[in-house]
Amino acid sequence: MSTLVDELIRSGLLEELGPERPGRVGRPGFALAVSGQGPAGIGAEVGVDHLAVCAVDLRGRVRSRAVRHVPNRGRSPSR
Repeated sequence: MSTLVDELIRSGLLEELGPERPGRVGRPGFALAVSGQGPAGIGAEVGVDHLAVCAVDLRGRVRSRAVRHVPNRGRSPSR
């Protein structure tokens, strides 16, 4: 398991938060979290009069957002 976790940390998908509570028996564990600095997902919405795009990190936080209004109402579709 630690080899996989180490690989996910190196690739920027996970980050270590620090050691877990001391006083437990066995090898000390580290708390992990999904990284907000790694890859992002991109979504787009195409509407009749707008185009919206947004990028979110793996934690679901919006990194960037843009909306462009376009005057498409009443236009015929191009073929």
